[in-house]
Amino acid sequence: MVSGKHGRSYQWMSDLLGILYEQLDHDTAIQLLRDRNLRERSVASAPELGEVRRQQPDVDHEEFDNLFVALLALRVKFDRDEAARKVELNIAMREGRR
Repeated sequence: MVSGKHGRSYQWMSDLLGILYEQLDHDTAIQLLRDRNLRERSVASAPELGEVRRQQPDVDHEEFDNLFVALLALRVKFDRDEAARKVELNIAMREGRR
């Protein structure tokens, strides 16, 4: 497995994006973008989101929230295939593969 900053893999971002498309409608994604407390509650209460978060112990709270916001923005702005391409490019850059 290729890893980026501090030897970490960022593939979880792709997994999280998939969950966002599968489980959130457009309006809910917008609400989460606008409300940090709602984002934190959703990660704590939604089993799949919480599991992705728990599997990233090396990602601090701020970094996770920043990346979560970026993924939500992709969820709102692009269709699933376009967003997935953008995330894969971002992962490749973070992991030094680009």
